[in-house]
Amino acid sequence: MMWILGFAIAWAENVQEFVYTISQNGMEIGQRNVAITYMPKSNSIPHAYKKVEISSDCTLNIAGKAIRYQQKGVGQFSPTRSNFVISNQIEDTVVEFQGKRDKSGNWTVFTINKGSSKKTIYSPLEVNITSIEMFLPRVWLEEDRLDLLLVDTDQLILQNSVWKEAKKRVNGIPLQDHIEQSNTTSTKDVLMNDVRDKDGILLFTNIQALGTELSLSLQSLPNEMFFGEIKEDNNFSGIEEQEL
Repeated sequence: MMWILGFAIAWAENVQEFVYTISQNGMEIGQRNVAITYMPKSNSIPHAYKKVEISSDCTLNIAGKAIRYQQKGVGQFSPTRSNFVISNQIEDTVVEFQGKRDKSGNWTVFTINKGSSKKTIYSPLEVNITSIEMFLPRVWLEEDRLDLLLVDTDQLILQNSVWKEAKKRVNGIPLQDHIEQSNTTSTKDVLMNDVRDKDGILLFTNIQALGTELSLSLQSLPNEMFFGEIKEDNNFSGIEEQEL
């Protein structure tokens, strides 16, 4: 008789929470909270996906004037389909972006402001990642394309460039000892820096544009990911040998 041992996998919803300090020109101005939920494939969910939730609140200094910026957003990302909804409030003005990526990789984004809606479509050659996805663990290699859609202001901004390995080490961030890679990317008007640990978790990032520098610095590493455990089934079943 041949015995087949049965196993059952008990999946657990796994959530990582991140707290980033927001700084402008080196001065702390607010906080961004990020939660990433990892959902495995199941009978009811045909594709595993990651959900990213963002909440931000800070007060910027623009030309000597204090401007309050608040943000709420959520996105779900999988290899086949992705979507997000982001609401950005600058003082009393609220702009919402609703985006959806189809199987071919095209992004369709609606900009909703003051009761009106504008539709924009981006091809995979224009956009391969959105700024909300930048918080997902990943490892960037030198010469990797960064076709980034920024959804953090009152308008959509494209950043099309290439990552380069940073030659200068980033100092003064809380998790400096965990730095594994530091990359930069730039266009004519924007310079970005992206610092991650060995697992691809974003430790620090900054953007220099229009004469100002905005930075996000992670305060502590999140809990380790746990995707469930394997449980041995107490009942055994087998296939009986048959005589020929």
